[in-house]
Amino acid sequence: MSRTTLQELCRQAVLSDLGKLDDIPYELANTVANVYYRFFAAVKASDEPFKSIEQSSSATAELRRATVDFEFAPKMVQELRRIRSRGAHSSVVNAAAEFFLSQLKYRIKDAPEKSLVMLKVERFLHRHKVNEIAGLVDVLELR
Repeated sequence: MSRTTLQELCRQAVLSDLGKLDDIPYELANTVANVYYRFFAAVKASDEPFKSIEQSSSATAELRRATVDFEFAPKMVQELRRIRSRGAHSSVVNAAAEFFLSQLKYRIKDAPEKSLVMLKVERFLHRHKVNEIAGLVDVLELR
């Protein structure tokens, strides 16, 4: 499967599951696009033969994590949209988006137990661990 085919598969899945992502903050929309991309890339990689136990184990762990993220991301977007549709103040919507990013993009442990200030600090400290394609949401024309 070529990169272009993978991108189109990802784009169609996001549009089918969530529609356009222009109603959520850009950083979160890009993270959601990356979650879908990683999921389909991990599924593709799991179909290929492995040359070692370590490679197999690594691919299995990546697929497991990608699947969890893939199942969580749509729920998160739907919840953010639900919050907005109930007339929540934009600061509440932004706080929810920050919380979801802390979990999905920055992988901050125990994020629900932390204040937004602490999450911002930890996000800054975890920024070098982020594994995303910058601007993927634009490449996939999801906004």
